[in-house]
Amino acid sequence: MSAEFVPIRDTHPDADPPADGGSPLVVRRPEAARLCGVAPATWDRLAAAGKTPKPIKLGGSILWNRQELAAWVNSGCPNRLTWEPLWAMILASREKSKSGRAGAVRE
Repeated sequence: MSAEFVPIRDTHPDADPPADGGSPLVVRRPEAARLCGVAPATWDRLAAAGKTPKPIKLGGSILWNRQELAAWVNSGCPNRLTWEPLWAMILASREKSKSGRAGAVRE
């Protein structure tokens, strides 16, 4: 199940627009399914089987990180056990590159 990621704004009727005018950082189940090119029912089966990234529980909502979904799809949609260490490495790499840029001095 591989698909090209195309950023799409959240169209959930209850979603508040992001303060910066961009896409929301987290999405609900229907938007997560749509971003990954599957029906919500298929998304539910995949999530229950541990074949999607782990959701974030915030209040009473179950959400998925939009950036994580993009990286997951670009990595070929591995199962959660395979994905979690890969995502940790991606995040560590991003932090390392951020800290490297922060210490750079322009001449």
